[in-house]
Amino acid sequence: FITSPWWGSAFSFLAILLFNINLSDTSYIIISYGLIPIASLFWIYSFVLLVCPHLKWKIFLVYALFTACYEILFFYYLFTNPSLLAIRVSKLESETQLVVTSFALITMAISVITNFLFMKKSLQSQERIIRWKGKLIFISLLVFILGALLDSIVSLTPLTVLITRIILMVASILSYIGWIM
Repeated sequence: FITSPWWGSAFSFLAILLFNINLSDTSYIIISYGLIPIASLFWIYSFVLLVCPHLKWKIFLVYALFTACYEILFFYYLFTNPSLLAIRVSKLESETQLVVTSFALITMAISVITNFLFMKKSLQSQERIIRWKGKLIFISLLVFILGALLDSIVSLTPLTVLITRIILMVASILSYIGWIM
């Protein structure tokens, strides 16, 4: 789910490449930032199911309420003043504003905490492969955060975009290996 903010760029790129059309600002913003809560709900559900099943519904319902509040705000601003969510700076890029940035930072913090707890639980396993999976998934998250920070802090030039995207691809590969190993 943490790659959701880049879906708008990916879909926009494919729409231009394959059909020679540009996504509208509304479509771009929905694809990039409107799906994060849904994707993160899947993670939270999976996390509580695996790590603390006795608290499954309590944690999941609190998080669902939090994401529902964001989605209500998101769609309200989307149709009344989308510049409060994000501003398109090119066909493939946008700059997030306070609402989206705040939600993304909170979601990222929750992701780091839950991934750390997931890794901690996996390290307690008697199976060596489970311990490795937990380590790889957590390392992939740290590499991803580095790439995401670079993507949002460093001014984007062709070289910085290349470096940032390579870091994000490495994170995805590590995560994939961790989950399927």
